[in-house]
Amino acid sequence: MTSSKYALEEQLIMEVESHRILYDKSNPDHKYKNKIQNVWKEISYVLGEDDVINNCLERIKNYDLILTDSEHKVVKEFIKILDVFGKATDVFQGSKYPTLNLTMIFHVEIKDKY
Repeated sequence: MTSSKYALEEQLIMEVESHRILYDKSNPDHKYKNKIQNVWKEISYVLGEDDVINNCLERIKNYDLILTDSEHKVVKEFIKILDVFGKATDVFQGSKYPTLNLTMIFHVEIKDKY
């Protein structure tokens, strides 16, 4: 990597740091995508490097698809909840036996767990 490439990256870091809207989720404007896009356009103009900005934005999109630890825990809990309903669905779709009395078993299981 050339020194000019390092200089560009350092300048990009300084630009991003000076715009808290890009990374500070407590910033009230962080939730507005159009405001964030405008800041990226401004940074692109200042740096004169559209390719670098587009590369960063593509990486950010990929990073946003990764679940955080807390989101992962929520998904695991949701799967546990849905598992009970999946079992109940498997049992209730039986056509060769009465299923109404089986509802009480799953009602109790759901009530006890949740």
